[in-house]
Amino acid sequence: GFAAGEDLVDAVGFGMSTLARSPIVRTFMTHEMSDSDIAALSTGREAEFDRIMSAIRRSRRAVPGMLQHVVLYGSRGFGKSFMMRRVEIALQSQPADGEPVRFLLLPEEQHNLQKSPHALLDYIKTLLAHDGGDTAFAEAMFQWPKPGEAGRRWADAADRLEAALDAVLPPGRGLVVVAVENFDTLLATLFANDEDEQRLREWLFRPGNRIMLLATATGTVDLDYERPLFQAFEAVWLMPWTNDDCLAYFNRRRDSEGKPPLDARQEAKARAVAEFIGGTPRLAQLLGSVIDTEDALSVSATMDALADQ
Repeated sequence: GFAAGEDLVDAVGFGMSTLARSPIVRTFMTHEMSDSDIAALSTGREAEFDRIMSAIRRSRRAVPGMLQHVVLYGSRGFGKSFMMRRVEIALQSQPADGEPVRFLLLPEEQHNLQKSPHALLDYIKTLLAHDGGDTAFAEAMFQWPKPGEAGRRWADAADRLEAALDAVLPPGRGLVVVAVENFDTLLATLFANDEDEQRLREWLFRPGNRIMLLATATGTVDLDYERPLFQAFEAVWLMPWTNDDCLAYFNRRRDSEGKPPLDARQEAKARAVAEFIGGTPRLAQLLGSVIDTEDALSVSATMDALADQ
């Protein structure tokens, strides 16, 4: 990402000066983009977005009970984190009448969740109470397993989470959508054996459930019929952008940066870029600046910067 500094943002044309405005596009830190920039740059993916929102509506109607969990599949750089932010923004505008809904977006990397499966439940509980931030991370940090106590500690954590739900939702009502990215990695880290994965499945489909899991993954999470999570999720797949999607994104980006739409010469260059990147949104973000360059040396400098990045 750009944790080492934001000079590279301007070096590859990501936005205005960091002194005047935060970068419009945060390629590797999508969670930090503003709601307005997310809305302005949202391109394509309407069918996938509608399927996720439809699943959330079904879960709201089913609360408390058997909810519809969703996993969003996509290669790296295909916009999974961006989609999570779109869903978050959409749910913020949902009316609170009927069944209230809350959205918890976990960090893209859960480095504090390493050993004990019950730590995931405690982390969600802490996020509910603190609404995110460093406190939630610290309170759920590095809970080491104790031999022979996994089942009891999981049950205790589930009870603590239910108490937290009761504190923020009306009794027996309301839905919390928990967005967990890189869920395939988390499964391999926390739920590697069948016993732990079976506890997770039973928790997801427990009577009176009020938590819907919205996961993202690069590798599959529930397609192995020999594993307890087999077919536990509705799968939504992100496909590559079409060339027209790429052009639409470039024009949305230019509009957000106060630039005119692509002219004929720039559009021809943009189509070449779109063909080159194979429909990967992250590469469209990274190579957007090439469209405005007029000489090969500038393009080379941009490509060198991206390679270093």
